[in-house]
Amino acid sequence: MRLPNWVGDVVMATPPLRALRRAYPRASITAGMRAYVAPVLRGFDAVDDVLLLDRGESRPFGGLARHVRALRDRRFDAAFLFTNSFGTALGPALARIPTRAGYAGEGRRLLLTHAVPRRARKAPIPMPELYGRVLRAAGVPFEGGAYELPVLDDDRDEASRRLARLGVDPTKPLIALVPGAKFGASKLWAPERFAAAADALAARFGAEVAILSGPGEGDIARRIVAAARSPVRTTHDDVAPLGALRGIVERCCLMLCNDTGPRFFAAALNKPLVCVMGSTHPGWSDWAMERQRVVRVDVPCGPCHLKTCPLDHACMTGVRVDAVVRAAEDLAPSVASEAARVAARFAGVR
Repeated sequence: MRLPNWVGDVVMATPPLRALRRAYPRASITAGMRAYVAPVLRGFDAVDDVLLLDRGESRPFGGLARHVRALRDRRFDAAFLFTNSFGTALGPALARIPTRAGYAGEGRRLLLTHAVPRRARKAPIPMPELYGRVLRAAGVPFEGGAYELPVLDDDRDEASRRLARLGVDPTKPLIALVPGAKFGASKLWAPERFAAAADALAARFGAEVAILSGPGEGDIARRIVAAARSPVRTTHDDVAPLGALRGIVERCCLMLCNDTGPRFFAAALNKPLVCVMGSTHPGWSDWAMERQRVVRVDVPCGPCHLKTCPLDHACMTGVRVDAVVRAAEDLAPSVASEAARVAARFAGVR
């Protein structure tokens, strides 16, 4: 199973991974993935092993030969490719894995034994369904299912230590802000608007607020802290690894975020969340939306899926703070019930 390279996409691959495990309960299932996303699946019982891949896996003068040898040594019977590049299909083909299922396009058709017709970007389909079509092409049933995200005891312990270092009051509900996005600046809502929304939500729910920063997002976090009227904690000086991040999100009762990886941690853990979305089409992630609200505005130039906006970034500047707060208010019963559940689950944890 060749998994995607983005954190959120790996979470979106968990329903088809579960379907594969149900179809082949005795099989040994290996997830091929980049090292930096591998912690997302640590403890996930639908996967038996992880094959860590580097960027040289498709380079003839890089790691291609080594990659092919590794695939041959493991004697795989099937490769399900959830990626779309030529390179990620080349290794399984050269290793002569008998069943190779994936999307056609990028010159891949001759490398696959079960090719799914190339998908059109203008017709957005939720990513779990797109991955599920790869399974179906090789005869594996896929009927949907929920996201899954294991949270291990050591994740919880590390989360508790980090929250304590931040000075978070464990007796209060916790709201997570995720104001960054590794994909690019086009996904970013203004830090000052995050701050205004955080003030309103902290007052409404009597909550602590913590910014969950990724690497290189310190400036965003500092701008939010400077603009906020209420106390806001931030992890930017001590970025949480993915395991600890799983534990921190488990402790939250609400997440406010851009369209970025931790959004799918919250969705997998059934947390109420409000996502501010601009450059990306909501159809690609239209899955498990019962406790999610997407706030966006339609603009003539979007959704563009560009990393940076060449114009005026109207898709994000047009999203008002009051619209985001209203979306959170719409989730208020879920936020209250989640706050009570978390308080009961972690009573006495410091």
